[in-house]
Amino acid sequence: MKNILFLLLAFTLMSLSVSESGSKMNQQTVSQSYPGTWHYQNGNRLFIVKIWQDGEHFLGHYKMVQVNNGVPGTIIYNSRRVYANGEIFPFGIATRYINNFGLSGFIYDNTIANNDEDYKSGNLEIRINQFLPGCQNCTVTATWKVFKGTGMIVGTNYPFSVPTDITLTKVSDTVVWD
Repeated sequence: MKNILFLLLAFTLMSLSVSESGSKMNQQTVSQSYPGTWHYQNGNRLFIVKIWQDGEHFLGHYKMVQVNNGVPGTIIYNSRRVYANGEIFPFGIATRYINNFGLSGFIYDNTIANNDEDYKSGNLEIRINQFLPGCQNCTVTATWKVFKGTGMIVGTNYPFSVPTDITLTKVSDTVVWD
């Protein structure tokens, strides 16, 4: 009887260990799907999001470009601003991966015209719509939701210049600055 209980206990612990490591592996694989370049096109405008991982954080920049005959052209706005002294706005996106939820954090919209402040911060959620482990040629999409945080608003309440509720399509696993 002791042997049977011992075997059942050992089997249960092994099962938990395997499912736990499988779950961690799947979560890690999903979280590793966020870095790269993402697109959303609306008519002749292309919204481009570039995300990279820095430790446990996911940072990024975004821009909107005019598309002419299928070719990205004139930049309408870009969060990767270069100041007169040569410094670059550090990032427009700062998030963390939340298990089974996706990326959650902040967006710093520094592209609002005539904004007295340097940027408008808001909450950002990015969530992969469908993840198929091992699928090499599957299109990866993610929802992108931006909304203002709670609290008092000081100064003018400008609307965000970035899209606030869209579906992004991943076009590359790399981030190249152009």
